[in-house]
Amino acid sequence: MSERRPKTYARLTHPLVRDSREEPFRQADWDEALTRVAQGLSRARGAFGMFSRISSHEEAEQAVGPRRASTAEWAERPLGLNVGTDIPMAHAIGREIIRAGLADHAFIERETTGFEEYRQLVDPWTLSLAEKVTGVPASAIRELAHAYARAERARLCWTPGTTKHGTSADSVRALINLSLLTGRVGRYGSGLHPLRGQNNAHYGLNPTEMFEAMEEGTLKAVYCVGENPAQSEADSERATRRMSALDFLVVQDIFLTETAELADVVLPAFAGWPETDRTTTDSERRVQGVRAAVTPPGEVRDDIDIICDLATRLGHDRKYADAEAVRNELRSVSPVEWGPRAPFGLVRHDPPVDLTDERYPIRLTAGRRLDSYNTGVRSGSFPSPLRRGEYIELCPEDAEHYGVVVGEEVQVSSRRGSMVAPVWVDTALRPGLAFTTMHFPDEVDTNQLRVEATCPIAGTAEFKASAIRIEKLPVAAVRS
Repeated sequence: MSERRPKTYARLTHPLVRDSREEPFRQADWDEALTRVAQGLSRARGAFGMFSRISSHEEAEQAVGPRRASTAEWAERPLGLNVGTDIPMAHAIGREIIRAGLADHAFIERETTGFEEYRQLVDPWTLSLAEKVTGVPASAIRELAHAYARAERARLCWTPGTTKHGTSADSVRALINLSLLTGRVGRYGSGLHPLRGQNNAHYGLNPTEMFEAMEEGTLKAVYCVGENPAQSEADSERATRRMSALDFLVVQDIFLTETAELADVVLPAFAGWPETDRTTTDSERRVQGVRAAVTPPGEVRDDIDIICDLATRLGHDRKYADAEAVRNELRSVSPVEWGPRAPFGLVRHDPPVDLTDERYPIRLTAGRRLDSYNTGVRSGSFPSPLRRGEYIELCPEDAEHYGVVVGEEVQVSSRRGSMVAPVWVDTALRPGLAFTTMHFPDEVDTNQLRVEATCPIAGTAEFKASAIRIEKLPVAAVRS
């Protein structure tokens, strides 16, 4: 099997502009580039949107998920549940805690509302029903419920495996219910912790709504900062088509990404983690200071500096002496407030939109690997002994069923598109479950397979649950 290297992206060192969409980029100075951005955004006033993103990490002790990932090695008893069944699992745990008399009724009475409605909601979710829906043995669900409720300190941590679904907000509320049920809020060593690949991701319209607005023509200009939606969005072919139809697109990044290739103006920015002073807030709500370690190349500028200069050109004079001044302003408008009693979330189970059937019998889920990050723009430029490119990963039983071996290329198809990918066999997977990542979209564009269903509350796309089929390629069709 030949070694496959991910595409590398050129580091941006100077502003780039193009005089028309048909012409190539040319190097420009900052004055010309920012003037063009100000003019482009001004023409789209009232129809302008912005993507932005920054990053962070943490870990957990117990593991519940459809695939036995490396994090599960730290767990006392990893539990493999069916994709999209987080809510039934949480409801069954809640019911068992109530039935066993382990609920913290003093906390519930003092700090919450809606407990009786919640009790009625979860009552049908018996251990046997939950086993049938989630695939987790009833005895394991019971053991987990008792261990969580009886522990002196217990935290619930979740990753994008929970939130990249059409029911992402409800899945999180189902977990919050368990914390309220056992009084695990405001207690040392306990609580709720989302383990995000990115932090500080806040929007007006969420990304899904922004792409819909592009399609409708109500969003005409986009300012994209540190994001690569041309390759990270579900149904990436449609996302690229929508961005190409914008009246104006400006990308601010450290690399010339696939999204930057679509832009009218590209602004080169500092690499946040080694080249600039800043702060980041982690999953424990701790603010960490980061200091610049290396000198940035060429004419790149700090994000704050770029945005303030652009704001001035748009008629809003913004000046900050340094990153600390920005942090101080943020603190001044972010007072600590204690709210009213917390309500139990009355959420119901909805299965994934893209159902499996005889034609598409395999459930494809997606995630990340330790050696790579998102679409590979940042991580693909350096070698890693762990990196092996993109594969469609199958369990041994499914690989045998389809008659395929490691490295053999197969046709992977969904209701939206198809791709060719080599096979990898992974004993961490169960029959009927396949896995891939989005780290190497230039090799294997996984996102073209994914359904464009979204959570109506959070707007997150259902990246984790696509229905696919695997087809063995004829010998003549296999690439040499």
